[in-house]
Amino acid sequence: MKKVVIFGATGSIGNSTLSVIRRFPRRFRVVGLSGHYRHDLLQEQVREFRPEAVAFSGPVPKSGFQAPGARILTGAEGLDRLAGWPGVDLFVLAIPGSDSLPIALRILESGRPLALASKEAMVMAGELLTGTARRRGVRIIPLDSEHNAIFQVLASNPDRPVRRIFLTASGGPFFRSRRRKVSVSEALAHPVWKMGRKVSIDSATMVNKALEVIEAHYLFNLPPQKIEVLIHPEVT
Repeated sequence: MKKVVIFGATGSIGNSTLSVIRRFPRRFRVVGLSGHYRHDLLQEQVREFRPEAVAFSGPVPKSGFQAPGARILTGAEGLDRLAGWPGVDLFVLAIPGSDSLPIALRILESGRPLALASKEAMVMAGELLTGTARRRGVRIIPLDSEHNAIFQVLASNPDRPVRRIFLTASGGPFFRSRRRKVSVSEALAHPVWKMGRKVSIDSATMVNKALEVIEAHYLFNLPPQKIEVLIHPEVT
């Protein structure tokens, strides 16, 4: 049975990960969870999965939160302790922004595999993270949908040379409107996903896809000339 820690358990990726674990209770055991603001959801997850440790990256509940038998960790120091938690077989990192970088590095330095959904860490320090993974002999498994698909294809064909890879994009609300001027509210209205203001705007302006190109460059050790972006509305 593999022991798993999930950073960002109350977000979309964290919830999806727990859904998979829920289907395979004999193969995975959750030993650590972290959350930010959604304390009610984190409480439900703790009651169901009974982790050994619970970390709060944001405000700590003043009262009412119950985690029998679990170590309560707080702040950056708490996240660092969770990243070094003993006996863990896989860490899932789904905390957005620069806060993900020290956690990712701590996990890789400890010689454990990292399932990474926080592209910011790879964009900021891709060479450092991939170099650390190689030195410690562990894998970085991308969880972003496009990168994970490419990861699986390349893993299944390790001896075949790569001519090009394509990162697909829906084009979002700008592509759908076909207009030069789009309001902020329209840019935030992604046709499929609810991703928060920053990521939604980044997606609409294709900035997010540019970050994914940088991420792919480091993850797959490919020059930019071999990475292309294809606007493909059917992906929605």
